[in-house]
This record gives sequence, C-alpha cells and structure tokens, in this order.
Amino acid sequence: MREHIYRGKRIDNREWTEGLLIKLTPTRYAITDEYPSINNRFIAPSDNCKKADIRFHEVDPDTVGEFTGLLDKNGVRIFEGDKIYNDYMLQYCTEKDDEKFAVIEWDKVNGRYIGNMRTTCFNLQACHFIECEVIGSIHDNSELLTETT
Repeated sequence: MREHIYRGKRIDNREWTEGLLIKLTPTRYAITDEYPSINNRFIAPSDNCKKADIRFHEVDPDTVGEFTGLLDKNGVRIFEGDKIYNDYMLQYCTEKDDEKFAVIEWDKVNGRYIGNMRTTCFNLQACHFIECEVIGSIHDNSELLTETT
C-alpha cells in the first residue's frame, strides 16, 4: 500500500513539515505528523481534529505536494514540486533549457508523476530516478540552490 504523505511550508515559520494532510476550510490546509488510527489518507474538516485532540501545523496551500513514493539516490523522499537532477536528463536538454533540472509534477492525463523540463517531460519512474538527486523545491529561493553541472 502506498504511503500518502504530504509536505508543505508552515505558515508560522516557513519551515517544511511532512505528514498527513488536513483540509481545515476550502482554502486552508494543515499537516500533522500524528497518525490517528483511521486510514492513512487523512483529509478531514478541522472539527474532527479538535474532537480527536490532534496537533497540526497550518501550511501555505500553494506549497503542498504529495510524496511520489520514490526516493532519490541519497534516500531523500521525492515530492511534487521538487527540483531533481541527474546526468540522464542532460540528453533531453535543449539550448532553451538554461536550467538543468526537472520539476516533479502530477500528470493528470496519464495518472503518473513526470519530470518537467521546460521543453520536454519524462516519466519519473522510467528515467533512472534512482540516480537522481533532489536539489531543491520550486517553493524555495532558487538563488540558494547551487548549480549542478
């Protein structure tokens, strides 16, 4: 069974947090690292959290991404919105690809995770993901990332 783990940046301190996703209102989300004995895809109104005394952190909805179920070469979880790099991807780069990384996205049409590189996309599970490395997130300051060559 696949783990449904989410990641988002906390509203209070802008740090990443991982766990189960809670829908507080139609536009507000939170993440908890407590795993109540319901199912592992926990999406519930905030009233249920208060009744169950579950502690959670409200997160910026724009930063929420789901765990792909895959790990990079360093054992780091790969989430939607992550920037990944590996030498295999270089063969797909064109002159228009000034940044040599792919952004992980969910492909709704084909029901799979893809690596999106401005001019091309590839199936994440078919692209030697085991050799890739998470180098950041689209939600982090790109100037803080070191260039991978």
